[in-house]
Amino acid sequence: MYDVICYGTLCQDYIMRIARYPPEGSSQWIEEDRVTLGGEAGNSARAFSAWGLETLLIGTVLGRDERAQWLLDELANLPHVDCSWLIAAPDANTPYCNILATPNGERTMFGRHFAGMRGQTVAELPHARVFTLDPYCGDSAFQAAQTAHAAGIPIVAMDTLNPEKIAGIADIIVTSHQEIGAGHSVDELFQTAAETARRSGATFVLTLGPDGSVAFDSNGDILHRQAAISVSAIVDATGCGDIYRAGLVCGVAQGWPLAESMAFASAAASLNLMGMGGGGHVLSLDETRKIAARGSLEA
Repeated sequence: MYDVICYGTLCQDYIMRIARYPPEGSSQWIEEDRVTLGGEAGNSARAFSAWGLETLLIGTVLGRDERAQWLLDELANLPHVDCSWLIAAPDANTPYCNILATPNGERTMFGRHFAGMRGQTVAELPHARVFTLDPYCGDSAFQAAQTAHAAGIPIVAMDTLNPEKIAGIADIIVTSHQEIGAGHSVDELFQTAAETARRSGATFVLTLGPDGSVAFDSNGDILHRQAAISVSAIVDATGCGDIYRAGLVCGVAQGWPLAESMAFASAAASLNLMGMGGGGHVLSLDETRKIAARGSLEA
């Protein structure tokens, strides 16, 4: 039996760390660069592997190209991750991102081949403790979630606000304040989160970056507030939301209470800031739990 079935976006990321964004028409030195496994599902898979969770990875239909082979080679190096269900098609192009990361924790992403990205069709699923997905493979993601729901597998959905589709069958929804929209006040963010929780009947976890995260129950009431763990030296913020989601999923798979799962997710997301790429600095399950219990990176 799998601990996790992870359905979603896979891509290749090329990350460039720069000191600051250059003015238009000028130039800027790259301080460090790296090609990494990316996409919401890819980033999460790196974390699940580090935590020893047996994971089935499915989602993006890959192209028959060099990037796809590179991704498969990288995934083959992840223990506990089963990639045997992934498929490629001659008419597909493997997505990739060029990412500019700055020391203030911001990153700007330039994506290619995402507009035409499609997900693989899943008619049945093996048993698992939890099914998790992002919505970016469109109807295929929704159909996969329906399959998991019909099989009685708990669902943790990422970045979805639509109660009539994925949110309506999810047990937990985790969504960034950035997904709701820039420029919203805290009150407006809380109102949207509470309304989505009521309409969907799911637990809704709103992530607020350095301001932590807040969970709402199906009545729209606050269940738990989780503080973020501060990081003194940020390397790259790519994939922090994915790693937070992965932390929640880990908690569900382990049977932890929601508050413990959110503390673990917060610790994992903060650690992610210290490496390049999503899942670039993931510690073991036990080490991350200790940091979560302390509420600090310092011993």
